Amino acid sequence: PIKNVYGHYITLHENRYFEIDDFYEDEPVVAKDIRIRFYLRALANLHNQSFFSLRVRKGFFEESIEFIENLINQASSDLENNIRFIERLDYKSPSQWLFLLNNQLFYQALYDAKRHLDSFKDKTKEKTMLRVSLNYLNFDYSHIIVKSNKIISTHKMIIGPPIYDLKHLFDKSFHGSIDISSFFEEYLKKFHLYEYEKEWLMALMLIPIIDFRGQDEVEKIVNITNSVHHLKNAREIGRILADTDKKDKDTEVDD
Repeated sequence: PIKNVYGHYITLHENRYFEIDDFYEDEPVVAKDIRIRFYLRALANLHNQSFFSLRVRKGFFEESIEFIENLINQASSDLENNIRFIERLDYKSPSQWLFLLNNQLFYQALYDAKRHLDSFKDKTKEKTMLRVSLNYLNFDYSHIIVKSNKIISTHKMIIGPPIYDLKHLFDKSFHGSIDISSFFEEYLKKFHLYEYEKEWLMALMLIPIIDFRGQDEVEKIVNITNSVHHLKNAREIGRILADTDKKDKDTEVDD
C-alpha cells in the first residue's frame, strides 16, 4: 500500500476505510499453470517468513476434528443417497452413469480422509501449541502479476495455520487441465510441513465434492469430472507428502 500524507497506510474518510495501492496491469497471456507455480513459491516465502507458534485453548484441536468429521459424514450421506437414487432408476442419464463409474473412487477418498483424520487426532491429542503464519486466503488468477513479481489484493489476509492457505488454493485454483500437485514440491522445498499439518491437510483435501443438486446435465458431467480430477490431485499431493517423510526428519519442536 501507498502511505497517505499523514504517513499511514489506511485512510479514514466519512466512516469508511481506504487503502491505495500501485496499479499493475494484468497479464492475460500468462498461462494459469505459470501463475500457480509462482503463487505457490510466494506462499512458501510468506509462510516461512511469518510463522510462529502459539498456545491454543483447550478443545481447539477437538473442535477442528469434529468439524472435519461432520464434513466427512455429510459427504458420505450425499454419496449413499445419490447411489441409492440412481440405482432405483430404470433409465440412467450420462451423468448418473459417470457418477456410478466413479463411486468407488469417492468411497476410497472418504476412507482415506477418515484415516488421515484419525492420524491427525492421534498426533494432536497431547498438543497445546499450534503453528500459525500469515495466510493470503484470496486466490484469484488476476491477482498474480508474474512479470512484476507481485501478488496483489491482500485485504483478506489473516493469521492462521499454513494449511488453510493450501486448502484455499486447492479449492479455488482447481481446473481440470491443471495438475497443481506437480508444483507442490516447490512449496515444500521452501516450507516444511509438520506431521500433524500433513494429516490435517490430507483429511480436508480428500473429502470428495459430490453434491450436484440443482445442476443441469452438462454441469453435472463437468463437475463430476472435476471432482474426480480434484481427488486424483489430492492423492498425488499425499504421495509427495509421504515422500518428504522418507527424505528428511521432521524438525517440529513439540510441546
